[in-house]
Amino acid sequence: MTISLKFQTLGILLGIGSIPTSIHSPPSIVATAKAGVPLGRRVLRGKKSGIPAFAGMTDGVWGAMGGIMELDVDIEAPWPAGAWETLATRAAVAAEEVAPELANPRLSASLLFTSDSEIHALNRDWRQRDKPTNVLSFPMLERGELLRLAPEGPPELLGDVALAHETCAREAAEKGVPLEDHAAHLIVHGLLHLAGYDHEISPADAEAMEALETKALAICGIADPYGDHNASQGT
Repeated sequence: MTISLKFQTLGILLGIGSIPTSIHSPPSIVATAKAGVPLGRRVLRGKKSGIPAFAGMTDGVWGAMGGIMELDVDIEAPWPAGAWETLATRAAVAAEEVAPELANPRLSASLLFTSDSEIHALNRDWRQRDKPTNVLSFPMLERGELLRLAPEGPPELLGDVALAHETCAREAAEKGVPLEDHAAHLIVHGLLHLAGYDHEISPADAEAMEALETKALAICGIADPYGDHNASQGT
């Protein structure tokens, strides 16, 4: 996995197809576009630096961690100064561990840390929901296409994930968890949506996706975010 640290936002690339559908997942709300419909995606331009997010990490150590997918990270105000690239990389590597289809060297994904106002605009314009949400996820591949994707070939864009700072910070405070932990959860959740997982199909699909998220976060040393929910459901 490589990290591109310098980007310029060009604006919104309009796609062809239906408007993104809403995804509801306790305790967060995630909006996802239908696979292959890049509605509202932010275009991030920059030379791929190939710089790993873990400071001082050698190529050998990085490879040993199993990070393969390229991750383009862009951080905007009002996200405070912090090791957000490192957090994003840890979350993405963990997502690859629980969903091996993401560990394809041809794949790349963009991750935007942005504001409620930016997410609000996307939510309003493409989902007709005039309010911010915590995460927007825009898949560019159908799940079947991802599963059939050979490791050799031209680059493929998996999709885009964007996090809204104010909503994420408020939710973290309400849960009594660090913002970093909640952001990691949302990144994992968003990447799994890009991989085609969908907790709205059935309760079984919801449980399976939550189990993947919990396992990925455990790899990051983060407690089960669904602990209270699962306890209340007797699981």
